[in-house]
Formats: sequence, C-alpha cells, structure tokens
Amino acid sequence: DPLHFIAPTEFVELPSKGIGYNSNHPLFQKDVIEIRFMTAKDEDILSSRTLLKKGVAVERFLQNIIVDKSIKVSDLLIGDRNAIVIAARISGYGSDYETQVNCPSCGHKFR
Repeated sequence: DPLHFIAPTEFVELPSKGIGYNSNHPLFQKDVIEIRFMTAKDEDILSSRTLLKKGVAVERFLQNIIVDKSIKVSDLLIGDRNAIVIAARISGYGSDYETQVNCPSCGHKFR
C-alpha cells in the first residue's frame, strides 16, 4: 500500500521493570515497551476538545502509540505510564521544556 506510513519506534525503559504486573500481563517481567514516534494524528488526539472534555485524550494517545495492542493502557502502572508519556513527548518535541511561571506573591516571572 503506497499510502501506508510506517512510523519509527523506540523502546522505553519501564520504571517497574515488569514487577507488579500479573503473570498473564504482556509486561510481566519486561523492562521495556515499544512505542511509535508521535505523528500529527497523535497531536490531533491530544488537542481534541471532545476527548479532553471526556478526560480520555491521554488514554487514547497512549493506546495509539503503544506498538503491542494487547497492552491495555488502563492496566499500566502509573510510573510506567508516566515514563511512556515523557518518552513520547521527547520524541515529538525534544528534551527541552521551556516554560514561564509567575510567582503568585510578588508577580516575578521565572523561566
């Protein structure tokens, strides 16, 4: 299929090292998970007002980038889930995260 795009993947180290999953879980005793690099479709999922209002945008995004479709996002340990989100963000936007925070007391802007 000439219109089929194969996105590159990467392996993300799981903080849990697979400990904490049941023996029948796909991540049982696994120290990595393979994810697909972010695409424009993934950005659309993360910015969908409908999905954000329903509170399912991140779940849908994660389910979309995890290569092994037998893994259910709802079954991921929170530390593993966070590691996947951070790795996906880095693959999509780079490792720098610039932001500005205003001090509520004095109003000073911090970078």
